[in-house]
Amino acid sequence: MREDTEPITATHLPRSTTEPVSRIANGVGHRSEAGFSRAFQREFGVRPLRWRQVA
Repeated sequence: MREDTEPITATHLPRSTTEPVSRIANGVGHRSEAGFSRAFQREFGVRPLRWRQVA
């Protein structure tokens, strides 16, 4: 996760949201969806879209 923002928690990407991952990424301080996806995977072990699928 970015050091200058709060760590992402599961509540930043609710499984039931239809919000685009790019918008969530921007909302938590990432400039790109790709960077957010990599950080999310490091933190939670899966990519954001996969996180949604496992719901």
